[in-house]
Amino acid sequence: MKSLLYLFVMSIGCSFAIQSQNKVVGYIPQRSVKAINTETFKRITEAIYFGLDVDENGKLDIEKSRDDLNYLDSVRQIQAVDLSVCFGGWGRSDFFAPVCASDQMRSAFCKNVLQLCMDYQLQGIDLDWEYPKNEAQLNDYVSLVKELHEVLQPHDIGISIAVGFWDKQAGLVSRMEPYLKGINLMTYDNVSPCKGHASYTLVKRAVKRFIKHGIPAGKLFVGVPFYGRHRWQRQKTMAYREVPGLDNSISKKGLYKGYFFDTSFTLKRKQTFIKENRLGGIMIWELGHDIDCTEPNSLLNAIDEFNK
Repeated sequence: MKSLLYLFVMSIGCSFAIQSQNKVVGYIPQRSVKAINTETFKRITEAIYFGLDVDENGKLDIEKSRDDLNYLDSVRQIQAVDLSVCFGGWGRSDFFAPVCASDQMRSAFCKNVLQLCMDYQLQGIDLDWEYPKNEAQLNDYVSLVKELHEVLQPHDIGISIAVGFWDKQAGLVSRMEPYLKGINLMTYDNVSPCKGHASYTLVKRAVKRFIKHGIPAGKLFVGVPFYGRHRWQRQKTMAYREVPGLDNSISKKGLYKGYFFDTSFTLKRKQTFIKENRLGGIMIWELGHDIDCTEPNSLLNAIDEFNK
């Protein structure tokens, strides 16, 4: 414990300007866009639309997402929030390898991304390559992030990255960190029959690992799931909103019929850890899995109440 606190203090000392602001970052997949409203945006600081498809030549498939982006923009005209777009993700990362490996295609992708950000007044982009397979791809990924930063930074458009919680990912991020505004730690899907897939222990270990690699604490965002994963049948998941009778169904440990969930209790514990160690904030996958955020048992509402 002492060594963990020491690492936190050292990280803060090396990045005095970066302070925790209790930021709340929420991902919005295409399937959940129409569930988002002004009440949702009141409770978050950044919405990340997931996401835009990209072909192997670096061209963005904007037509498929145009209506979604227009809708989210209409909501933020009423309730202001930073809006970003994610590229990649599980099953959508095939474009990264060919695009990152080519100087010409990296340049084209960067120009296309800038144009998208200008057209929709985006405050940032998010990258989620799951996952580079070798050292060459890791190097190419770093090159892409650097070039994107050079193109976007003059327009005050930031870059965040979604990453797994293991050591290799921490090492990769340490090479990109100067070009990133935030690192969204996917601290979930680590199935443990006893502690669940998104335990408090997992959060502590992941944060310690990334800080050990020199990542400033203020750039780290702890990922929390708004869904449960089964303790024995790892492929089975359930959205929080699908649990009947939320008042009495989920145990204090977060268990419901074999599924582990974050609860208001575990979220408070994680948020206390975030605040005490001056991390950047909390990241949610995904907002559409919650019940209406104005209801007392809403997970987003629990996060918001802690931050008040």
